[in-house]
Amino acid sequence: MSAITTALSVGAWLLRCKPCLAVLAAIALLLTGGVYGVTVEHARTGALIAKMQRKADAAATERDAQVAEALERKYGPIIKDLNADKATLQQKVNDYAKRKPAKAGAKLAACKLGDAAGLLRRRQPG
Repeated sequence: MSAITTALSVGAWLLRCKPCLAVLAAIALLLTGGVYGVTVEHARTGALIAKMQRKADAAATERDAQVAEALERKYGPIIKDLNADKATLQQKVNDYAKRKPAKAGAKLAACKLGDAAGLLRRRQPG
């Protein structure tokens, strides 16, 4: 009980003292500003950041579509040509793999591999 009466007497003294009252008002103003900043401004800033993020995501999606279109326009024909060349070369490889080994003859006698020259082919995974 003495703590309560002491606190009340100190409070009454602070309210009678004009400089103390000014300090209390400044502290109350700082606390009010801090609470306002933490709650209202934080929510407003969060909403602004979310809005800016949505705008940036939309711009990034549009930019990605433009880049993909530009890449397809520039490299699409090149890729088609390379795929056609690849198909031609793969057909040559397949035709070579189907060939039967050559018999030792005059042509193969000059080759260092001899009879094995006709056996060079890609191995099938087994």
